[in-house]
Amino acid sequence: MRKILITVLLLLLSLGFTVVASDANTCWLKVEPNSVFTVNGLGWYNQNNGSFCRLPLSREKEIAAANPSTWRLSQCPVDARIRFKTDSSQLKLRITPGNDESSRFDMWHMSSVAVSGIDLYIGAPGNQDFWLNTHPKKGSDICDHVFFEKKVCQMREFTLYLPSYTNIKALEIGLDPNAMISAPSDYKHKKPIVIYGTSITQGGCASRCSNSFIGITGRRLNSDVINLGFSGSGNGDELLAELMSQLDASVYIVDPLANMNEYMHRYEKFVNILRSRHPEIPIVLMTEIHFAYEIDDQLESAKKYGLKHKILFETYHKLKESGDKNVYVFDAGAIIKAGGDHPTVDGSHLTDAGFYAIAEKLAPLLENIIKSTGK
Repeated sequence: MRKILITVLLLLLSLGFTVVASDANTCWLKVEPNSVFTVNGLGWYNQNNGSFCRLPLSREKEIAAANPSTWRLSQCPVDARIRFKTDSSQLKLRITPGNDESSRFDMWHMSSVAVSGIDLYIGAPGNQDFWLNTHPKKGSDICDHVFFEKKVCQMREFTLYLPSYTNIKALEIGLDPNAMISAPSDYKHKKPIVIYGTSITQGGCASRCSNSFIGITGRRLNSDVINLGFSGSGNGDELLAELMSQLDASVYIVDPLANMNEYMHRYEKFVNILRSRHPEIPIVLMTEIHFAYEIDDQLESAKKYGLKHKILFETYHKLKESGDKNVYVFDAGAIIKAGGDHPTVDGSHLTDAGFYAIAEKLAPLLENIIKSTGK
C-alpha cells in the first residue's frame, strides 16, 4: 500500500504533487492525474488532463454538434468520486466552480445541496457511511468548506461524491501538514458499471448527489460506476453509443427511453453498436418508469408507454434469437408504477425513495450478472 508522509513541501513536490498553498495549519493538495488521490467515475479523466468532464474533451465539437445539451451536461461530474485514506485531524475543500452555463446552483425541483453539493462518505467500499456534505454558495468565487477539524488522528477512508448539476473547474483538499495519506481500498469488481440515460439516470431529483440509483447501486455492489445520464438529452445518439463502447465495463445499462419519444428508430442501432464492439459484455435494457399522470390512461402520453417499449423488447428478442446470452431486461416500470404516493418530486423525477426502490432490485440483478461473467 502506498503511504506518503507529508512533512515538508519539498518532499511533496519531489513526489509530483501540486501544492497549491500551505500554512502552518493546513496543506492544500490539488486533485489531478497521478496525484495521491484516486478519481473514479470519469472514463476519460487522464485523457482529459484532470478535467471533471464526463466525456472526452477531444470530441467536444462532434458531441456539441450532435446535441449541445449533452456536451453542456457532460461538464457536471455526477457520480464521480475522489477517494483516499488519511490520518489527518482535519479535512477541508477548496472549490473552484466552473464559469459557464453548465454550472447550476439550484432548480425549482432540486435544492442547492442536491444540485451543487459535494457528499462525504467515510469507510471502505462495501462499508460506507454518509457523513456530511458541503454548503453550496451562489456565485463564481472560489469557496472553502470545512468538513471537520481537530479530530483524533487515525487512519480513515474517505469518498467525495462530486455534484450532479454543477461544473467544477478545480478542487483542492486541505489536510494536516504532517498527515499520512494512502491509496483507497480496491473495489470488489475490477471493471465499472457504465450507464447511459436521461435526467433520472443523472440523478434528478435525489436529495443529494450520491443518491442517484446508480450511485446507490455502486455502493451496494462495492463497484465503480460511470454515469452517462444527460437530462433531456438521452435520445440515443449514435455518437454516444460509440463513446460508451470505449469504456471497458463489467455491465452496460441502456436507460434512455424517457427521452426517446421522437427517436425510437435509434434504439436498436444504439444497442447494436455496443454489442458489435463488445460481444461478451452484458447489456441490460432498462424500461422507463411510470409517471404519476399515467393514472389517466386516456392521455396520449400515457398510451405511448407500451409503444415505446415495443422496440426495446423487439431488440431484446432479436439479440436472444441470435444466440446472445448476455442481454437482459430490467423492468423499472414494474417498480415505479403510476398511482399511490408516487415517489417523485414532480410526477416524473424520482425522490430518494424512488431511487432506493430501483437500486433495491437492480443491485442483485447486476451482482448475479457480474458473478456469472467474472467481470
